[in-house]
Amino acid sequence: SFTPNSIQNMMMMVNDSGVIQWARHSGGNNDDELFGVDALNGEIYAVGYTDDASPAFLAGTIQKYDASGNLLYSNIAAISQIEQFSQVKVGPTGGIYAGGYTSQNGIDAYVVKYNPNGSQVWNRSVGNPTTAELAFDLTPTSDGGVLVYGATSQGAGSDDLFFSKLDSNGTLQWTRIYGTNRTDFP
Repeated sequence: SFTPNSIQNMMMMVNDSGVIQWARHSGGNNDDELFGVDALNGEIYAVGYTDDASPAFLAGTIQKYDASGNLLYSNIAAISQIEQFSQVKVGPTGGIYAGGYTSQNGIDAYVVKYNPNGSQVWNRSVGNPTTAELAFDLTPTSDGGVLVYGATSQGAGSDDLFFSKLDSNGTLQWTRIYGTNRTDFP
């Protein structure tokens, strides 16, 4: 949804026939966008960014809605100049994982684990300070951890694939990089 001076969030629920059940706008005075959505048991989680946060230029945001479209919370994860979430996944152990990128140490993949009440459990940058990594997808694991999938400039080509495993405490367990001497963008 667009206002004269900024981009605002819009969440919408439609039924199986495409009929709008509810629609909600949210956001501040500056740009706010949502990119990823996941739901479980009538609870809807959406992630993106806002530039209404300080001291960050862009900050990752997570919002939780109930099945009727009531906003239950909207939280900001700001640790540096830029954080942006592009995906969210609800895990089998109740954790909510938001992923995207941060500019904390160059450009790194960024993952934050939240509890269902919106409190941050942990946050981790995944990557090398001298290369760029972007998280494109997350897969929560049965042990409370998460697999992170994305692109890196660290491999044989200009863009290669990476997979990283974080445990339930957010500790990096391993990273694997796959690619050729060409661009292998996911």
